[in-house]
Amino acid sequence: MTLVSCQFCRAQGECSLALTPPHWGELVQTARVVNFRKGSVIYRQGFPAEGVFLLCRGSTKLTTVSETGTERIAAFVICGELFGLDCLFPEPVRYLSAVARENSQAAFVSTAQFHRALHAKPDLLWNVSLMLNDMFHRANRDKLAISGSRVRERIESVLLDLAQRAKQFEVAGKPAFVSLTQRELAETLGVPEETICREMRSMRTGEKNKLQTKPERRSAAGVGAN
Repeated sequence: MTLVSCQFCRAQGECSLALTPPHWGELVQTARVVNFRKGSVIYRQGFPAEGVFLLCRGSTKLTTVSETGTERIAAFVICGELFGLDCLFPEPVRYLSAVARENSQAAFVSTAQFHRALHAKPDLLWNVSLMLNDMFHRANRDKLAISGSRVRERIESVLLDLAQRAKQFEVAGKPAFVSLTQRELAETLGVPEETICREMRSMRTGEKNKLQTKPERRSAAGVGAN
């Protein structure tokens, strides 16, 4: 694990997939800072991939459109993470669309600049390779989850993954991302929004019942002890 302290976006955390501070510094010196309003499209699926983005504030969602025209959320990007790494593929085309979930800011590094940095710094190349490997692993895990898990388990998996990543990249005094909506969860899992609403209501009821039964258990334990 590598301790990250990004001086550009002030994201901090422990992550084996993040770049070390000197590498971030070299990249952002030539980066172009761009701001995005909530709902604005950063890039579209099928368009040329011209560079990489480092998200410095806010959050984005990466979406894909199937052959039938159905849009699905493939992944979420939170503060301190890279996205747009498809520019490194043999065919530099955007495989996903990127949309700002809230008012966001990112540093854009062109493909040529990124390639020069990769060739000049073996450690940077290694870190990016790990990041790509993690992306593929996560995508494969999500496909397996879709085919073999219940909706509730998949909801919990998505929320837990985001919570763990947000903890790694906490920004001083600000949340790493705004809470997911039920529609976003539905688009991520590929199920009707009504299903998410029903499962979330059931989960909240279950948590409420647990909280109500805890005092009773403590009381029973106290009586037994006496």
